[in-house]
Amino acid sequence: YQRRVHGEVPEFQSHSEMSAKEENNCPGKRLRELSPDTHEEPAAKCHRPEPSYSDHNTTSSSASDVTEHHTSPLAMTSSGAGTCPLFRINAFSSQLYGGNPAAVCLLPFGHGLTDEYLLKIAAEMQLSETAYIELLRPEDDFSLSSRFKLRWFSPTNEVPLCGHGTMASGAALLLGVDNQSATVTFDTLSGPLTVTRNPSCGRFGLSIDIPLHNPAPVTDETIGSLFGNGLTSDAYKRLLSTIIGDLPVHAVEYSSATKKLIIRLADNLDKELAALAVPETNELLALHSGSHIRGVGVTTRRTDGMDENPVDFTSRYFAPWNGIAEDPVCGSLHCVLGAYWSQQLGKLSLKATQCSPRGGVLHLMVNEESRRISLSGATRFVSGGQLCFDESMTLWNPRAGCS
Repeated sequence: YQRRVHGEVPEFQSHSEMSAKEENNCPGKRLRELSPDTHEEPAAKCHRPEPSYSDHNTTSSSASDVTEHHTSPLAMTSSGAGTCPLFRINAFSSQLYGGNPAAVCLLPFGHGLTDEYLLKIAAEMQLSETAYIELLRPEDDFSLSSRFKLRWFSPTNEVPLCGHGTMASGAALLLGVDNQSATVTFDTLSGPLTVTRNPSCGRFGLSIDIPLHNPAPVTDETIGSLFGNGLTSDAYKRLLSTIIGDLPVHAVEYSSATKKLIIRLADNLDKELAALAVPETNELLALHSGSHIRGVGVTTRRTDGMDENPVDFTSRYFAPWNGIAEDPVCGSLHCVLGAYWSQQLGKLSLKATQCSPRGGVLHLMVNEESRRISLSGATRFVSGGQLCFDESMTLWNPRAGCS
């Protein structure tokens, strides 16, 4: 792939004319290697401010190597027409139809795409999140650099934090384009986030390090102080009943930092939770504008102890205020659930599942001192190729990648 990008393979050379070595460098070949027919499940261990880019990228290659190979596969063309590399990756599952799928686009330095266009692409993808990885400097390279800019868009808006989109982005770099860094760092709206290889979670296992957010209890007395005029007591009660029906509630918590409402059901209601119908989007939007709540997580404790490596808790997540009826496996939800269940259970290492129809497994490690949480899990490459843009946009060379 790199040889073709840098002109060492003839521009119009057919696939049949490639040598075996050249074919091995093809993105299609790489994707086949990343998507075997069978996978092992994860091991049981398991107003917007601009981010600062003061820390320069570091690479495992020398400065001369970077200079020689810095040309991006998204090289600008004078015609303004072209494509950029695109991956679809499932996070928190090794299954082809499991976990949370994210689209990951690799954008060059100074790409020129407006937020409006990025949102249109995300709406076209129709996934809970589309992630955009951008180079920080002209000389940087997706295969060589270790620090990048990262943004996430739902089908309706940009979001300040996305766990599964971060994991998928790390997979696109560390596994998809053969970046040899042990860890990659992303500058985001939530500060620097890191993704590290984690073989204990399977062949394509990764760990992400993201902020920890403690929720506060919601009671009849605190509704006004938490939500102000954004949610009346009556609308709050109707919101809960719309989502969980008549299931018994143990507690309700709220994270103002993430705008997530957490409903804890009585213990061992995982089957009832899995059987819940997805709430009607329009009904939830009619009850609340999204000013204070952007998503609702429903969780229950698992105490049956029947598994060899038992699950501590399970959950589901509904976020129509971000254009997502149900998020299959939400990493940012576990920034809040991890903090809550760590305190409730008195343990820092937790195993969680999300019992959406797609399902996923997460291994959590809470660091109360640093106010961070590590989320680990498997990833699965589903597809990869080129995202084509309208010629009126600022675009890239369509010759990047294999025919």
